Amino acid sequence: MLLTLLPVELLIEILSQVSRSDLKRLCEVSKLFNKLATPILYRSVVIKAESEVSLEESLDTKLLNITCRHSENVLRFTRDFQITSSFHDLTHKRCSRNWDFNNYYSGEFQNEDGDILMGKLEQTIIRFLEKLEDGQLCNFRYIITTFEAWSPADLRESWELGTCIPEQLLSSYNGQLQAKQNKIKSIQLVMDGSCYTHDFVGTPDLTSFQNLKCLSLIGLNQFYFESLWGTFNGISDQLQELELDFVDWQAIDYDPDSPENYFAEEALGMSRKDKICIFPSLRVLLLSRVPFQPFQRAMAYVFGFTHLQSLRLQLCPGWEGFLAHVQHLNSQIHLKTLEVQHTMNCKDSMGEGKQLLTFLHAFDSLEELFVSTSGPSSAVDLWHAALKHGATLKRFIHHQRTKHLLAPCAAKHLLKVLHIRGSGSDALKYKSFIMQRDKYINNGKECPKVTTKFHHFAEWIFRPEDFPSMKVLATGDFSHNGQYSKTNVILCQREVSDPPKTISGRFYRFAKESDAGLWLLLETYSSALAACPTDSILEYWA
Repeated sequence: MLLTLLPVELLIEILSQVSRSDLKRLCEVSKLFNKLATPILYRSVVIKAESEVSLEESLDTKLLNITCRHSENVLRFTRDFQITSSFHDLTHKRCSRNWDFNNYYSGEFQNEDGDILMGKLEQTIIRFLEKLEDGQLCNFRYIITTFEAWSPADLRESWELGTCIPEQLLSSYNGQLQAKQNKIKSIQLVMDGSCYTHDFVGTPDLTSFQNLKCLSLIGLNQFYFESLWGTFNGISDQLQELELDFVDWQAIDYDPDSPENYFAEEALGMSRKDKICIFPSLRVLLLSRVPFQPFQRAMAYVFGFTHLQSLRLQLCPGWEGFLAHVQHLNSQIHLKTLEVQHTMNCKDSMGEGKQLLTFLHAFDSLEELFVSTSGPSSAVDLWHAALKHGATLKRFIHHQRTKHLLAPCAAKHLLKVLHIRGSGSDALKYKSFIMQRDKYINNGKECPKVTTKFHHFAEWIFRPEDFPSMKVLATGDFSHNGQYSKTNVILCQREVSDPPKTISGRFYRFAKESDAGLWLLLETYSSALAACPTDSILEYWA
């Protein structure tokens, strides 16, 4: 085999680009490839709970059991550890701490020392962590999103379950990660912000991670403010990426008419008159449902813009005042990505639109601009403001609830992907205008069938004389890392080589798993497809 003649370093680099399935096949036919590919295969370990409601009962531990029986500790190669489950709704049944208060205080869930007893979920995690060397982990993730850029020498862990965090993992007195893996550089958590156990179980203690560079917290509530203050007080100056998502404003007692801002005062430890930069090294900042008012001016000082390249503001009350003060305080803004999602039911949506236009004219060199407007602000004015960044702009997304027709696309020969977005939660509840409920049978298999109106639209989009560069027509909700992927529809241009029976229309067909180039194109534009999500990552019920 000619590949074996290549230098080992080059061969490893080639194997790193091979899909996992193909890599496994190579391991089965060659001892050399088995030796070289094993570190690559075990770089990422995924443990998944199949049931959204019953995590402990449906947790798949087969992979972990196999690694534990392996003659050598293959987990020493692991750099990406994920514990994940698909979830949509907020439900206490999913959490391993779904106790009755009387049972908790009776001691049923405590050992002789008063510590919370571990369930199957916690035991599985501890078994994994015990296979690692001290200080091996560099990244810990308990989340739904991922950082795209990371060093092969770093290890990241993911907990994608949307529950509160076991104290055996992250606590000041018995946390396994603090004790054994305090060199972690990245922490990402998706938690249950409505969980009632925080007041007696405790919140994650992050103060021990002095090497932390990236922090993502989703599903926060007021119980986390003290933990956040301690974390920020110790390491805020070194954080390079920060994501805070409160999911539900009620979780932090936010009142738009109040002169107070509990997040700013308790989590950041600041007053309205402060002029302190708490995060001077930030490169990436994503804030969702984080209130700025009435601290807009003070918070403009908090987040340093010297190095900031990506700013995403999703449903943040008072964001327009925040941007106005940022513009006033910073003579040079170096943003490459800007996302602004207007707050729903805003009283002055026109005012919000004007402030965004002013901010866009204050600098240039944006590469990505994602905007979701809720009022009647002029789309044309926004597009003119975007032209200020025309020389560098690569992705421009504008979602607007309006009855006005969009102007025709002036550069049809550049258009590769068209996304018709819909709410994922709506797609699960209501009749689709894209897909018919009945399906047709092809070679004994059920195949999807588009509605007549959408069929005509797709035919027009993929007709060569109209949009010759069009590659993909995507419909649905691509937010939150594919949470609603089952409701999405992806069409592509029909190829001459496609068998007639597989064709959905004269000029288009459904995407197939084997369309490698198409999926690569979608990955390239994944940030644009997921921008400005209409639904929260968890549905909070009143």
